[in-house]
Amino acid sequence: MTPDSQPDPSFGSPTPAQPRRALGNRLGVEVRRFGVVGLINTAVDLAVLNTLIFLTHMGRNGIWFSIFKAISFLVAVLNSYFINHSWTFGRSGGERSVSQAGQFLAVSLLGAVINVSSASYVATFVSPIHGIERYWPSIAALAGTASALIFNFLGYKHIVFSPRRLFPSADHRLAPSARAQEPPTSMPADPNADERGEGSRAHNGSRHRSKLGSPQDW
Repeated sequence: MTPDSQPDPSFGSPTPAQPRRALGNRLGVEVRRFGVVGLINTAVDLAVLNTLIFLTHMGRNGIWFSIFKAISFLVAVLNSYFINHSWTFGRSGGERSVSQAGQFLAVSLLGAVINVSSASYVATFVSPIHGIERYWPSIAALAGTASALIFNFLGYKHIVFSPRRLFPSADHRLAPSARAQEPPTSMPADPNADERGEGSRAHNGSRHRSKLGSPQDW
């Protein structure tokens, strides 16, 4: 660089594409981790369900199956909450709390409703593709699972673990300190103050002389 040349202001500063690229990379990592957690939760769900059936020798169908499935679902949701909080969404998860866990459970329950509803719709109202009729219930179940996964990911990311509710805006944080540093306001200077002061002193002097009287009266 010559002495007369000016440095490039854009040198070393992040370009607009860099934040977008970082955001895309972070989103990709979260999606991959969420998929891994989904596989782990499926294994936990099946393990708990089959363990209860094995230990009690019942629950293969009927009311006991529903009870055991509800228990395994809650265990899988609890496992999903801890792993998604500490690993999938990382620092944006904030501190664990009862309200956050309640939001996670609510989103998971809605996801379960979407899962069952979507799978039932595909299995009942969508005509099976020729040649895979025997696998159609499984395909319907996978369609329901995919719908629920999309809903759960968006709900966990933007509702349960949303960083917006954890970090207030910078303006809101700095407003009190900025107000504290503001200098005290002062009244504007009155250009006629000196004239009024001279007139007041002259008036007071004349009143004083009138009380003393003239020198002839002394």
